[in-house]
Amino acid sequence: MRPGDILQIGNFQTIITDVTDPTHLVIPPWGGGAQAGVAYVVWRVSQQRIAGAQAMADVSTLVAALNTTGFFWFVDVSLAAPDPSLGSDGQYALQPTTGKMWVHATGVWTYLGIYKGFSFRGAYDNAATYSVGDVQTTAGTSYVWINPAQGSGHPAPDMTYWQVLAAKGDKGDTGAVPWSNTTTWATATNYVVGPPASVVVHPLNKNIYLCIVPHLSGAFAADLAAGKWLLIGQSATEATSGTALAIGAGSKVFSAVTGFSYQNGVRLRASSNGSPTNWMEGVCLYDPAAQVITMTVDRTAGAGTFADWNFNRVGQPGAGDLSSANNLADLPNKPLARVNLGIPGVLRGYISGLTIRLRDHQPRSISRPALLRTARRLT
Repeated sequence: MRPGDILQIGNFQTIITDVTDPTHLVIPPWGGGAQAGVAYVVWRVSQQRIAGAQAMADVSTLVAALNTTGFFWFVDVSLAAPDPSLGSDGQYALQPTTGKMWVHATGVWTYLGIYKGFSFRGAYDNAATYSVGDVQTTAGTSYVWINPAQGSGHPAPDMTYWQVLAAKGDKGDTGAVPWSNTTTWATATNYVVGPPASVVVHPLNKNIYLCIVPHLSGAFAADLAAGKWLLIGQSATEATSGTALAIGAGSKVFSAVTGFSYQNGVRLRASSNGSPTNWMEGVCLYDPAAQVITMTVDRTAGAGTFADWNFNRVGQPGAGDLSSANNLADLPNKPLARVNLGIPGVLRGYISGLTIRLRDHQPRSISRPALLRTARRLT
């Protein structure tokens, strides 16, 4: 339905003056009484159904929009400025291809500038075409194209086409060296926190330390305990010793130990350098000042006295560890082991009914009590 159509219910007709939405319309006062759920007819005679009339209505809507303050006119790429015959004060004109913008004021178009986001194109390409807002980098400096016309083959820093967006800074001054070269720690020496800070290697355990409290060195162990040094490098060097010791269990003291970095409780194996199959191992204590390792030996291989020991970290052996080369000779309680293995009962079973043949080849029988006494003595 459209305004101007005629609504008929029964013998009564009225003109439709407006259609507010698809389910509501407006009519003059109705003389046909209240109507509900009745049949009706709409006579489509509105003048708006004529094409020219609807077109004029659409034109009126468009003109109203054009007269709105803030309305944008779009400028064709072929034009250098908006058509001066278009626009009203307060309206804008935009050329999307270039980003140029104008405002209509006091009856004329006034150029505002280029309103276009940056387009980052990466490193400069002499064969590429650039336009306003394109950004490229040359030798660490970024440039933005400012020429209204597109172009190529114009490397920066040609100020006709490019403007510096972000310049590469000057090389800064060389900063202070944070640490000094590593030296061997010595007593009665002034150590500093810097920069550069003092860095030393311990002469015995070969660990590397950074000075964190300036001081005149005394005893290293005391200075370390006082928090004057920070461990920054743990030595991985294993120790050696020339102490002449015989392979065997118990406490072994290795003197003149050099080049090690161990903690109390470490398990070490001391092997002969010239005969590495001869060794002993156990849990150790160490004294870095006295250069001594004390080993509680609980495992050995080989025999003899050696004075060319190499130390290596080893794992703790499991409980009940046996050596296949000893053929069970290293069992600490052999009678109990036989009981646990059931050997006495087995012997009784085999001895029962045993026939013994003496030198005269005559079989002799043995009483069961005697057999049992024999089995017991075997245990």
